[in-house]
Amino acid sequence: AQTAAVLGLSRPENKGKIGYFGGISNARFKQKVTPGSVLTLEVEFIKEKGPVAVVKGTARLEDKIAATAELTLVIS
Repeated sequence: AQTAAVLGLSRPENKGKIGYFGGISNARFKQKVTPGSVLTLEVEFIKEKGPVAVVKGTARLEDKIAATAELTLVIS
C-alpha cells in the first residue's frame, strides 16, 4: 500500500496531496516470506477515476512471485 501511495503521489498533479489506503482485493500469497528476506515491490495503475485509483501490486522474492493484490488508493 505504501508503494502504491508513492507511485500515486509522485505525479506532478498530486504534489502536496495525501494518499489514503482504500482497500485490498484479490490478494494471493504464493510463497512464504521469512524475516531477513529481501522483497522487490512493483505497482502499476490498472484504472483511475477522479481521486480514486486501483493498482496491481506484486511482491517478488528473488525471481519468484511471493504475493499479488489489487489495492485501492484515494488521493486528496
